[in-house]
Amino acid sequence: MPYSSRILDILFLFSVSIIWVMIVYQLILTIFGNRYRRRTEKEWWKIDDFTRNLPPVSILIPARNEEVVIGKTLKKILSTDYPEENIEVIVVNDGSTDRTETILTQMASQDSRIHPVHLL
Repeated sequence: MPYSSRILDILFLFSVSIIWVMIVYQLILTIFGNRYRRRTEKEWWKIDDFTRNLPPVSILIPARNEEVVIGKTLKKILSTDYPEENIEVIVVNDGSTDRTETILTQMASQDSRIHPVHLL
């Protein structure tokens, strides 16, 4: 037998000790992770209180020949979680030669938050 049983016993005990240290480490991470998750969930309630008092925001969108994407862009912006009464979208149409002006005028008549500005 090339190795003495004493060395094998020490290696075995060392391996078992390392395994138990890793199990305890994972247990500690789990406990503190759950505590952190509970604390952040409580803070979300505070954030909800904060969002009720958000300031008004104006979003400026420069547009030129954007008939393919302008409708989708405006719908995405207006579908955000920001309070509807605190948001306005100003779209500057810089002399488009496609249907961008028509789309903007139609969407502005449907939603009062959209304000198109048509330049020549």
